[in-house]
Amino acid sequence: MLVPKDNEFAVGRIFSILTPNLPVISTALASTPAQNIEALSMARFVLSKKSLERKPVMLRIYVENIVDVAIVECEGSIVRSEEAFQLFKIVALQADARVVVVDLSEVHLVEGDGLSIFLILRSWTQARHIGLKLFNPRNPVRYSLEFAKPKFDFATLNELLALLARSEKRYFAVA
Repeated sequence: MLVPKDNEFAVGRIFSILTPNLPVISTALASTPAQNIEALSMARFVLSKKSLERKPVMLRIYVENIVDVAIVECEGSIVRSEEAFQLFKIVALQADARVVVVDLSEVHLVEGDGLSIFLILRSWTQARHIGLKLFNPRNPVRYSLEFAKPKFDFATLNELLALLARSEKRYFAVA
């Protein structure tokens, strides 16, 4: 008789439920959650693969200054304090900008210290009369940020293009 370990049993049960057409070990075991040998072997495979574990993605930040608009492009996740502080340092370097746009289109996760740093960034930019706009966050990131108090200013593509056009007009008017 096959006696699975607890984790294999649980994952095997999930595979049994999700794939009911897989062959059964025997009719005597049909009432047990680990009745499906195919599901149990899938469970062992999943649990043995270290490569399937989610590894934290380092935060990469790229900055582009267009006249008085700083575009801070983020890629990865913003969860730990190191990542959050890295983002704050980069935004703080943009103190001469009129508006800082944080592009979150390649950010997969914002939690913990990442949420806190956005609140700090909002206060920091407001104290210096700098606009802070968050651009194109993925749905999970947007949901995390929408529950924060106070609310963040999310920029659409049209708003971003209008912002850049105004910056260019100011530049050419001065020059």
